[in-house]
Amino acid sequence: MANMFKVYHKKVDLENLDLKKVYTFEEFTYINDQLKTRTIEIDEEPITLFEFDNGKLIPMPQVPYAIEKVVSKISFQLEYWNMRPFELLISLIHQMKQTFN
Repeated sequence: MANMFKVYHKKVDLENLDLKKVYTFEEFTYINDQLKTRTIEIDEEPITLFEFDNGKLIPMPQVPYAIEKVVSKISFQLEYWNMRPFELLISLIHQMKQTFN
């Protein structure tokens, strides 16, 4: 695997990626591995990841912190809503036990 990356390092220039070019899956993997430790800019927008669609690279821009925070709040609320019915069920079972004892 390390030899494969050395080969693609010579062929792929991360500073001048052509988004219209068709890349191999190995080149795509190499590019994304490189982006784990660095960022490139395309049209003045920082890119830290690409998706692969029929050989084409699709840039995935960074997600702003504010959006991540909103998603985190939504997921917390969904988790809370999922836990609430379970807590109500336990409360109901406890009340039923007291009624029959």
